[in-house]
Amino acid sequence: MREEREEKRKKMDEMPPGAAVRRSARIAASSDVAMAKSVSASVAPSVSKDAFGGAPAAEGAPEPEPEPGLTPGTDLLDFAALRLAADGPERGRPRPAMAFSEEPRWAQACAEARRRSSDLRPPPPGHQAVSPARYAVRWEGGLPVDVPADGGWHVVPLAEGASDVRLTLVVVPRESRTAFRSAAITSPFDRALTAGPADVYIGGDFLLTARLPDIARGAAADLGLGVEQSLAVARNATFAEETAGMLGGSLYLRHSVQVSLHNKAAKPVAVEVRERLPQPDEQVEHCAVKELKVDPPWQEWRPSGSTLPGGRRWTLTLAAGEKRDLAYEYRVEIPSKNELVGGNRREA
Repeated sequence: MREEREEKRKKMDEMPPGAAVRRSARIAASSDVAMAKSVSASVAPSVSKDAFGGAPAAEGAPEPEPEPGLTPGTDLLDFAALRLAADGPERGRPRPAMAFSEEPRWAQACAEARRRSSDLRPPPPGHQAVSPARYAVRWEGGLPVDVPADGGWHVVPLAEGASDVRLTLVVVPRESRTAFRSAAITSPFDRALTAGPADVYIGGDFLLTARLPDIARGAAADLGLGVEQSLAVARNATFAEETAGMLGGSLYLRHSVQVSLHNKAAKPVAVEVRERLPQPDEQVEHCAVKELKVDPPWQEWRPSGSTLPGGRRWTLTLAAGEKRDLAYEYRVEIPSKNELVGGNRREA
């Protein structure tokens, strides 16, 4: 028996390399664990392209490298930071700028750009350099202009357009009795206007320099023009407490507010009065705010770009020298055993 095993072992050692599958399968038959390991190690190399109808793979040939392509990722969505590869298999493909940071030509170009940026003087007050991470807007000037090459900043005319402007006096009596002038302007251009300073003139007289926000094509924006002294504003509030319910278990906090306006100018003015009703916390139970009466009627007001629960506003026009009163009343309902944080009176 021993001689037969030795003879079989010699024959197995003399077998050519192509018979490795039979050898590993024979060895694996002696143990379940060994069979699992040997089959996975010997059968896998025998699966080649000819099994799927392709050409047989040469023994020992290296695996082909995958073709270069774009790997999806958030860095590819930053279009301002993408650059086209100039050399190699990725030539002409967009790649993040960080991928070129180690290339000598790219590093040299970045160093030159930083050097030129450091030589520039800071922008004038109210101006800011355009960041490539935001967006790009192309403007074509109507006439050629000469820009001195002195390393400084210069204002050049690009376009001219006319737009209707609606002037309004805005007042928030709860916070201040001062009225502010606001100009609502609509962009007359077919492209976006980037944020920057704007010189405001009334007729031929210079008024002030205000900051213009970013305005999309054909969109509108509000431009603050400072304080208006010709509108007098007064605000008076009264407060009363009363019990309610069959056994007096509820407490009503009644607030009455009156806003008085007086236009001292010699011409009509458009006025916007902004107010706010107090709002209970959503997590607080047994607390409610009810609007009782408003004269004249107002509208809900939601400022753009922010949230203001309970915002209200009146929009009206006052004739020259006209006086007008605005009034509203609301009540806060709470259990009689409780009180509001900071005091039951909510109006000063």
